[in-house]
Amino acid sequence: MIETRRCFIRKFQRSDLDALYFVLSDPDVMEYIEEPFSCEKTQTFLEENGLVDPAHVYALELKESQELIGHVIFHQYEDESYEIGWILSKKYWGQGIADEITKALIDHARTRSIKSLIIGCVAAQSASKRIAQNNGFQLRGQGDMITYELIL
Repeated sequence: MIETRRCFIRKFQRSDLDALYFVLSDPDVMEYIEEPFSCEKTQTFLEENGLVDPAHVYALELKESQELIGHVIFHQYEDESYEIGWILSKKYWGQGIADEITKALIDHARTRSIKSLIIGCVAAQSASKRIAQNNGFQLRGQGDMITYELIL
């Protein structure tokens, strides 16, 4: 588990399904990712990405309320690099949580044999681009997806 000032990043549990569905079924949350998830697609996503070992995504829980407010992407991308990212409930946008998570993942990666971190987003995701740039990530590639990399 990784702890930030306001959140816990932890392994998913089957009991997280309903809260995760609430986040991933929101059209605003999913605007730049893909179509909003059905309950069935959320369950498949959870089983194939969050309940596997090693996991590709982790639950993001607000410390204060123990509420699941989204998920964090953290998985091997290439040999010695990891992809990081986040999907948050709309209720928590604009509060600096994604930046807080990014800093915690950078610190966590530095304690392991990870050489770089990757953030990928579509060009219209200005918040994700800003977080990448503010945390020292450098533009690696442009196209339909923009990729940023931080060498550790």
